[in-house]
Amino acid sequence: MRNFIVLNGKYDSGNAIVTIQAGARGKEPEEWVTILTRMYIRWAEINCYEQQLIEEVRGEDGIGLRKVVFSISGPDVYGYLRVESGVHRLTRKSPHDRKGRRHTSFALVSVMPQNPDKGEKIPEWVEQVRSYIFHPYFQVKDLKTGLIGEDPYRVIDGFIQDFIDLRLLEGGNNYG
Repeated sequence: MRNFIVLNGKYDSGNAIVTIQAGARGKEPEEWVTILTRMYIRWAEINCYEQQLIEEVRGEDGIGLRKVVFSISGPDVYGYLRVESGVHRLTRKSPHDRKGRRHTSFALVSVMPQNPDKGEKIPEWVEQVRSYIFHPYFQVKDLKTGLIGEDPYRVIDGFIQDFIDLRLLEGGNNYG
């Protein structure tokens, strides 16, 4: 799909700053931030991009992350990752719940260009981007494009390019 994608926004060719914040306090949402962080770091590794930790706020129990900020550097990073901004939802059987109940957690992902012009306001979209479902069935669904991935473990291991490409092809977040 990449051959058909045109990244021509002002910052699309540059680096990105990624911020991920838990939607609530507690083990589940904080672990969700940790899982998403690993997903984006793996995506960067798969694409031979560099990453650097900028800030990390650990959760109260020390199990997960309340907030993390990191940079990803390489050609077109911001152009690809800008469509990942928004809310990501996880539904799974919690490993922290002794009764094995299903939990839903939310995290906000914000992707900004690394060096925007001074005083320029970059629009941020706060829409739900994707649902990652590990219980009662397995799937990842992009809520804008409708793309469904049957293997959420592969997705959280960084294989998100199909989701990114389809969002870009459908005109996702037309700014840059």
